[in-house]
Amino acid sequence: MLSDLERKVLRICYNYSVANRRPPTIRELCIKTGKPIGRINFILHQLTTKQFIEWKPERHGELRVIQAWEFSWN
Repeated sequence: MLSDLERKVLRICYNYSVANRRPPTIRELCIKTGKPIGRINFILHQLTTKQFIEWKPERHGELRVIQAWEFSWN
């Protein structure tokens, strides 16, 4: 299950990528969420671990959304 901030970052990444034809930068994510760079890096790592995105921090701008939202089968 995703935390609120993970869900928010995932939705920003998806919507931004669709609207701008490129993923948001770390700085853009910081501005949109109001969180520091370290926290955004941690959230992106968590989303990668949970297989919602593909992200390679060593390659700037290489972020791809695999699954745009979390499914809930309650």
